[in-house]
Amino acid sequence: MYTRENGEIKFSYEIEKMFNSISLRTSYKAKSVKDDTGESQLDDIALSQDEKDIMKEFLADGVYEIFTKLFKITEGVSESIFFDTGIPKSYGGSIKDNEAFNVNLLPAIDKKIERALRYFVLSDWYSSVSLKNDAEENYAKYRRTAIEMNNLTFQLRKPLMS
Repeated sequence: MYTRENGEIKFSYEIEKMFNSISLRTSYKAKSVKDDTGESQLDDIALSQDEKDIMKEFLADGVYEIFTKLFKITEGVSESIFFDTGIPKSYGGSIKDNEAFNVNLLPAIDKKIERALRYFVLSDWYSSVSLKNDAEENYAKYRRTAIEMNNLTFQLRKPLMS
């Protein structure tokens, strides 16, 4: 979700919603992975409440990586990156609102940020449970989505380019 106020655009997401999204996706993946006896690997692959702390670490790494890509438009922003703050607990970042862009871009950028973070966390999670191919696939999706996000933010940077 994004908000615009006081010359800033703030992209903010709830930790619990990301946890639920990652947990759902890893549960579906676990359902399709069987051991030698044909049993689903839910306990080994699906992210559960017990692993929420490690998911938050992966998420924090992703937040800093994603919003570092946006630092060129954070000059003069008081809280350019935040994590595990507020009620409900949230994460995200703020950028300068130069008001020189098509506002229809903001929902697309918002979704790209959220999607990139999801792929980043899934990549780290699958790596931690030794699903190398899934980790690589999600990292590739993260990279593609981050590039798309950077391309969309081009218009947000326009005033800085003159």
